Amino acid sequence: MDKNRVKEILNSTKSIEVQYENKPVWIEELDDTRNVAKVRRLDNGMHLTVSVNDLHETGTVH
Repeated sequence: MDKNRVKEILNSTKSIEVQYENKPVWIEELDDTRNVAKVRRLDNGMHLTVSVNDLHETGTVH
């Protein structure tokens, strides 16, 4: 995923499913100078800082 899409998801009023390492995550913040995002895994609540390139949108909108 690119940082522009991450910005769109963060600003969206819809819940758009995103995964990191095949696990669903919630994007909490974007650091576009470092091209990383702070995310929270939905299965265990763990917070991670990951490259936006490692995030994948599943296409599911809630």
